[in-house]
Amino acid sequence: MPIDNARLAAMQPGVSVEELKAALGTSWKEPSLQAEGHLHIEEFGTRITADGSLGEVHFRAPFELPPIHGVGMGMPAEELHRLYPGVERISDEREKYGWTMLKTNLSDTLTLGVGIREDVVRIISLTDPTAVYPERPYKYADPSRGL
Repeated sequence: MPIDNARLAAMQPGVSVEELKAALGTSWKEPSLQAEGHLHIEEFGTRITADGSLGEVHFRAPFELPPIHGVGMGMPAEELHRLYPGVERISDEREKYGWTMLKTNLSDTLTLGVGIREDVVRIISLTDPTAVYPERPYKYADPSRGL
């Protein structure tokens, strides 16, 4: 079964991992312990919480999806700033590659993140800042030892 992009576009924090599995079909692959809940497939990424729900979802152009909280893929940056005048710029390593990363809190449990490049929205993310994620065992162990 191929990926159901329409179902994938509806993913947001709080959705169960079972719904994610259904949307991904045969592309579903259990994240490794070392991934700490991170899963990336094509232009979609997520982070699965310790209790089995989604804590973060990320969409990257050219993923086609309806606007999320009014923000659409390909939206001009100035339109985003009109919609969310209080959007805050965040420091991110992607800046050296021409990205501007922004975020705004929609509620205590939902943050909207946006990545702009060439004055156009190219990344949209939703995050639950209260989510708790699995930690890999022996996180600070020597990786060459296979732990």
